[in-house]
Amino acid sequence: MYPTLYDLLQSLFGISVKPLAIVNTFGLMVAISFLSAFMIMKLELQRLEKEGKVFAQTVKKTFAAIHSPMDYILNFVMGFLFGWKIIFMVLNFDLVRQDSQALIFSMEGNILAGFIIGGLFVLQKYYDVKKLEKQFPEPIEKEVLVHPYENMGMFTMAAFVAGILGAKFFHILENWSESMADPVAAIFSLSGLTYYGGLICGAGAVIYFASKKGIKPLNMLDAGAAAMMLAYGLGRAGCHLAGDGDWGIDNLKPAPSWIPDFLWSSKYPHNVLNADYGNPIAGCEGQFCNELMNPVYPTPLYEIIMCLILFAVLWSIRKKIKVPGMLFGIYMIMNGVERFLIEKIRVNTLYNIGGFTFTQAEMISSFIILLGIGLIVYSKRSQTVEKVGT
Repeated sequence: MYPTLYDLLQSLFGISVKPLAIVNTFGLMVAISFLSAFMIMKLELQRLEKEGKVFAQTVKKTFAAIHSPMDYILNFVMGFLFGWKIIFMVLNFDLVRQDSQALIFSMEGNILAGFIIGGLFVLQKYYDVKKLEKQFPEPIEKEVLVHPYENMGMFTMAAFVAGILGAKFFHILENWSESMADPVAAIFSLSGLTYYGGLICGAGAVIYFASKKGIKPLNMLDAGAAAMMLAYGLGRAGCHLAGDGDWGIDNLKPAPSWIPDFLWSSKYPHNVLNADYGNPIAGCEGQFCNELMNPVYPTPLYEIIMCLILFAVLWSIRKKIKVPGMLFGIYMIMNGVERFLIEKIRVNTLYNIGGFTFTQAEMISSFIILLGIGLIVYSKRSQTVEKVGT
């Protein structure tokens, strides 16, 4: 596996760029997934605006060179943290390779670099303010037309924050005993995120802020259907590259001749869980030197393939579906079926209620399938009532 971008480039292309050891592949793929979702949803909101389903709003904005001492303080703090920690990590490759996560949260850093970069951030803020003062010597209030897609930055940030918090919360619920054994680590660890928690809370946050901008919930959900499917697939690529534990059950069967070995099973060597799982790799030195005892199904790869196919299907049918909410209903059914099937060969916490054994994801995916069916029925009926009313 390739826990960092340094490992990935060195292994695949023989390129050795030491500063890239601070770039975690899982985090990188999560960032790419959010960026991809941002671009797809922006295109969809532009399309929906052309079709007359969402509308631009006229808002009043004040243009002025307004600033306060706090602006300079915040800029200095941001610059200081960047110089103190990031530059220190770039210059101390060996420490990063030992345990990058521990180093990030440690008090080690380059104070001189922090003050230099912090000062440069303050200087940049000063020049920005001077430039604005020349452009707007006096505050000017103007009416500006804001298109729905121009709010995507705010929607994405809301989805990111709420999604991370939801994913962490659901993970703690799913692994309650383990989390309560060390609650501080469970809450603040960079690992341990549950997809459906992120989906539910992230989508809820986007719907809330979109409604504040005059976008109807069903239209906003439709705009995000294909984007969410693509983002999930790309996120799973991060799980596979890092080897973060989202793998399948043991697979000791020999691979069929028509399936490549890497698609059939893997021991996830050099995974980020490290000493928590498996056996040491002979001759390996550093932080990521373990592999699983038994080969397992590489379920993240299966989900990447399935999600890319489902994304292509959603993208191809999106313009043909005219009823608000129906596209997202189809997405929910696809997503629920995909996740329910993959759970059959995935490692998960099992629940047993009334003689029925299931995982949290199986329960939620079943619920999402039913909700998707319900949303399609509701959308059709709403359209029928609208036509009768007109």
